[in-house]
Amino acid sequence: MSGAEIAASYKSVIAPLYPASQAPDGVGGETETVDYAGTEIVLTFGAPQAEYAAIRKAAGVMDLPQKAVLELTGKDRNSFLDNFLTNQLFDKAGKKDLPSMKAVRAFLLNGKGRIVADMQALLLPEKTWLVMDRRVVLPVKTILEKYHFTEKAIFALPEVCVLAVHGPNAAMVVSTAGVAGQIGAFAVGEVLNPTAMPTGTDAAAPIAVYRQDVCGVPGLELVVPAAIAQSLWKALTEPYAKQQNKRDSRPIGWAAFNTARVEAGTPLFGIDFTEESLAAESGVFESAVSVTKGCYLGQEIVARMYARQVVAKKVVGVKVEGGHLPIEGAALTDPATSNEVGRVTSSTVSPLLSGAAVGLAVVKKPFFEVGTVLSVPAEGAMRQATVVGTPFV
Repeated sequence: MSGAEIAASYKSVIAPLYPASQAPDGVGGETETVDYAGTEIVLTFGAPQAEYAAIRKAAGVMDLPQKAVLELTGKDRNSFLDNFLTNQLFDKAGKKDLPSMKAVRAFLLNGKGRIVADMQALLLPEKTWLVMDRRVVLPVKTILEKYHFTEKAIFALPEVCVLAVHGPNAAMVVSTAGVAGQIGAFAVGEVLNPTAMPTGTDAAAPIAVYRQDVCGVPGLELVVPAAIAQSLWKALTEPYAKQQNKRDSRPIGWAAFNTARVEAGTPLFGIDFTEESLAAESGVFESAVSVTKGCYLGQEIVARMYARQVVAKKVVGVKVEGGHLPIEGAALTDPATSNEVGRVTSSTVSPLLSGAAVGLAVVKKPFFEVGTVLSVPAEGAMRQATVVGTPFV
């Protein structure tokens, strides 16, 4: 792996801005970090309750160094990708690209139908950006290059950073941060390609903005050239740092984000479903897989399971009695036999549900039906866990 590949696949916006354990001015206490699949990310800026409140009532701005981008250019890029990804990027009947300015969620599968990567394909006028976990971007690049022969498609790892803004004020905060163009109400599946010129930069630079409501509130993710990323972060956060009581925006870490996304019942790749999962087991099949587009890598397994409507296990919501919180990895068992039938993958105490303990779990058939009562160890004793529908709130 070249030095350029390493640099392009790891970009933290905030690490150079704040010395170790120092939160931004006006934010709170000490910054805490945590490992996320080999990448150091912020757990909290020292005020997790306020960070959670920002997601629910205002806007929380988050650095996503655990994400990276694979770029494809060339006139055959989308027709080439359409042969490998689970969702449609190319109109094969009309032999033409889909209209640009779309954000398409898709999986890359292996030949056995298991998930290699979960990504957002951003269809831009002159390029396609594949946004995914940093840990899989180079394996994905290697797989696609292996099958690349005569197609006019060029692969690159652009010098970009990924930011997210979650909350009712997300569009307003982004619009007033030096971003040209209309960042108003736009739907999941659309991508905007405005320019950004935050204070302190010399020229406008193109960015990509797409919607991801992973916390159950409006959520925008921004792919930003590395050269302006720090300036844009400051523009998204610093104007609000001195606001008292109600703040329109504040930096947030993983702890607040994770609580909100579990409440929203949003499974994450690498946490709630993994490289061992089949597409139908992910909990996000409908948004990531087209059942009409035709052939792609791993498609036979997907088509067979879809036709038979058979899945051996899947991601479900669970609620544990008495607000007792099970840890991630805790076994779910059948109370009648004590046999293990699943595992908790994510859990949180929900502020919006008066401290209820809720989580996501991978559960085997037939125990994943809503209303099924299971047992789980939580806070020193076996507790009742009920399979429930999501979102929780």
